[in-house]
Amino acid sequence: MNTGRNSTVEIIVANPGTGKTTTLARKVASLLKDGVSENEILCITFTEKAAEHMLRSIEKEIRDQGMIRADIFGIRVSTFHSYAMQYLKERDISPRLVGNNYLRYSIYRSVMERNVFNYQAEYIIDQLIPKIENAIRYLKSFGIMPDRIEADKCFPDLEDMYNQEGVSNATLEEVNAFLSYFIDIFRDYETRKNRDGRMDFNDLLIKFLQIYHEKPVRYRYVLVDELQDVNDLEAEIAMLSGDNVFLVGDRKQAIFGFQGGSLSNFQMFMEGEGTTVSTLGLNYRSTSKIIEYSGEYYKLSSSQGAEDLEEFRAFYGEQGEDIDLCITKDPYGVVISRIEDALPSLEKTGTKLAVLVRTNGQMEELAQLLSERGIQFSSTISGGLISNARRDILTMIRGIFSSEPEDIVNSLFTPFSGISMREAFNISQARRKDRLDAEALMKLIGEKGGIQAREFNSGNLLEFFDDVVIPVSLTMGRGYFNSAVAIKQGIMEYFEIGGEKTLDEMIDFLSFCDYGSDAGDTTSNVILSTVHKAKGLEFDQVIYIPTGEKKKRSFIDVVMHSILKGTLGKDSRGDLDQEDVRVDFVAFTRAKKKLSIVKKPTNGNRFYIEGKTLLADPPETVSEKQQRKLYDEAYALFLSGNPEASRSLLEDRKKWVREAITSYFQGLNSISFSMVSTSTKPFEFLKRYVLAIPLATKALSRGTRIHKIAEDLFTQEPEVSDEDKIYFENIKHIHSEIENKYSMRQIGA
Repeated sequence: MNTGRNSTVEIIVANPGTGKTTTLARKVASLLKDGVSENEILCITFTEKAAEHMLRSIEKEIRDQGMIRADIFGIRVSTFHSYAMQYLKERDISPRLVGNNYLRYSIYRSVMERNVFNYQAEYIIDQLIPKIENAIRYLKSFGIMPDRIEADKCFPDLEDMYNQEGVSNATLEEVNAFLSYFIDIFRDYETRKNRDGRMDFNDLLIKFLQIYHEKPVRYRYVLVDELQDVNDLEAEIAMLSGDNVFLVGDRKQAIFGFQGGSLSNFQMFMEGEGTTVSTLGLNYRSTSKIIEYSGEYYKLSSSQGAEDLEEFRAFYGEQGEDIDLCITKDPYGVVISRIEDALPSLEKTGTKLAVLVRTNGQMEELAQLLSERGIQFSSTISGGLISNARRDILTMIRGIFSSEPEDIVNSLFTPFSGISMREAFNISQARRKDRLDAEALMKLIGEKGGIQAREFNSGNLLEFFDDVVIPVSLTMGRGYFNSAVAIKQGIMEYFEIGGEKTLDEMIDFLSFCDYGSDAGDTTSNVILSTVHKAKGLEFDQVIYIPTGEKKKRSFIDVVMHSILKGTLGKDSRGDLDQEDVRVDFVAFTRAKKKLSIVKKPTNGNRFYIEGKTLLADPPETVSEKQQRKLYDEAYALFLSGNPEASRSLLEDRKKWVREAITSYFQGLNSISFSMVSTSTKPFEFLKRYVLAIPLATKALSRGTRIHKIAEDLFTQEPEVSDEDKIYFENIKHIHSEIENKYSMRQIGA
């Protein structure tokens, strides 16, 4: 990579809240004042929103300096990807872009076709496919393609890393085998993408570098924001594009390592020959106590870039409130209690309180609780999917387009079925008692005014969404509604991808598709965000909910890092070390006036600093959730054209449920581990144990089929599909083994 020998490099280390965007804007204004032409300046950042913000800042700076003749639109301000795409288009290359869902779909196809894992499909979709997706994107951020990977060169590093990392969920032999599978999965993705004439975002950068020397474009000045997030491809593009490079960033805020953002690139620029480095230390955002706590926490926890904190201090000198740390077993309850206490003041003053979390799982749980409490909030991930909404919607889709009785019964217990839960329970009981088939079930559901079966095609699906799913989702809260809209988008994307369409495959596709938005919404007084999405933002008050201990690297991580080491000789694990500390630091420094940390007891004391932290007691009581479910269900029935059932439901007040619960516990003789583990999710407990609703999973469906094969093998000639032949042969083998070894034979089924 070009390290700057052909370019002059100036680096500004910008501590949080020190005005890095203003610094960039002033640099542009200064260049224009010195006679540099607008079309000789290129400004690059990471998101379209950040590019717009940078352009506005430049415009303001130019206006403030009275430079009325400057052509603001002559300055190129773009992301790395939009810059690369425009370059390719100017050379008659018009990329058709694919998103992450295309990559996930390709991985899913390869994993299933190659029988890579023996895990349940749900675990593969929820846990493994996203990790494989991240690994492929990470390797491509270094310019690594499958044809460059030589497995033999990776095996020694893989063994060393396996032993160092202490991977516990796979043997070394299994991880070695997965390395070969991973290369095949990676190659399958590139083959499918190329066959369809598509490119992903990393392809834009790779293609730019491949053809750049044929027709180079060079600016006098290239200005790059967020240097700590620049990956190898982007660093090379920046250096190739400018005679003079002006870089702004902060190692302590490097939290996008999983996307290829590299601390080693930052260090390489810092140590380059002729590079000039200066530091911005005056924080214009936070109180002195927030700055002092954040700086001290970082210095105690990490050595990477800690020297940049020597000049880090608050500009305004306001001491502010103490940082309060609340260690509690119920962090969400504490947070909701604090939000409710703060709401009157927030609404009166127009100030904003942000709840920052680490993971999307935390976001889902908290968003659901806030919605159930009736607390209005905004989210920086406006299009994200919440798991309970996805589950309900996919269960309903499967129910109305499937011919399996279990699928139909399960769909009755979603908000979209058009019948009450009591009627759903009665139909479920009738199904078990009278062994109703799909046709009889649908007839019974129709008599109760429920949603009827439909033929599986895109037109019927989208019509069902417009008529039922979207209106009902409106009653279920912001997150639920956004999820419904996102799943509809996923359905349209699925039917645009070539190949034969099946209900099962579409359900799987919708199970792993993701439509998180970069834009989001921060207009409410209460804002919910991950730390990563909050980067670059600021809030009057911040409540931060950290996660627990750092997880060990998975076998997929080990394979990914061994490929990087074996292909490029790079060990990138150091770049990702201590990232948890950097995420904490970013979270702390979003706060302007007040910072609170609410943490579970595990390792909670690491946030306590003597003299800088006030230990707060959790509230004695947290008020109970508002009970809105009854009215949501009644409204759903009304929308489904069943007003009498809606009125009856409101009058009934679910006495039948209380009676069912009483009867269940009166007859309970033992408690299983799975029962205890479900007790934290009351509605799941109710459906699974009290109402005994069959749990719809692929594993259960497969088990039911295998059981039927085993039964038919004794009573009649079984009908066996190609997919189930292996189970059929296994059953026969078991029978033979039992007869030969124990002289026993089957006498009933």
